Amino acid sequence: MRAAGSGVLVHVTSLMGRVVFPFFGVYSASKFALEALAEAYRYELSSFGVDSVIVEPGPFPSNLLPSSPEPSDHAVLKTYGDVAAIPGQIKQHSNDGNDPQNPPQPQLVANAIAQLVEATERRPLRTVVMPEGMDLGVQRLNEAVAPIQNDLLRALGMASMI
Repeated sequence: MRAAGSGVLVHVTSLMGRVVFPFFGVYSASKFALEALAEAYRYELSSFGVDSVIVEPGPFPSNLLPSSPEPSDHAVLKTYGDVAAIPGQIKQHSNDGNDPQNPPQPQLVANAIAQLVEATERRPLRTVVMPEGMDLGVQRLNEAVAPIQNDLLRALGMASMI
């Protein structure tokens, strides 16, 4: 891509790369890490004509929660008291906001990726893709943080990377 002077890296993270849910710390940490790496690549590779963008899907149907393993050490689990029930509650209610007659369409994520790849003008760093009618605040969070990040780059004499 550097030799060609163009290209795009598309990193698919999750809304949990920007916000944290209890008991998903390890999952969120992996997504936060990818967000940081993708954003650093955006700045580092921009002068070579290579873009780095992030797609942040919301809660689309997947097998992530149903296939999550249950804790195996029940003696340790009991020491957490009522808190130990929270992961099960999250799993049980993970699809409560979905309309069975009009389920979330994961195709929206694929469409967003295709649009980013095909874009000929400046791509946004982050693209939030949520099921229709859902707003968990990630887009607002991104919009609030961007000016702060840009101010930091300016203060470090790197405004050309914005």
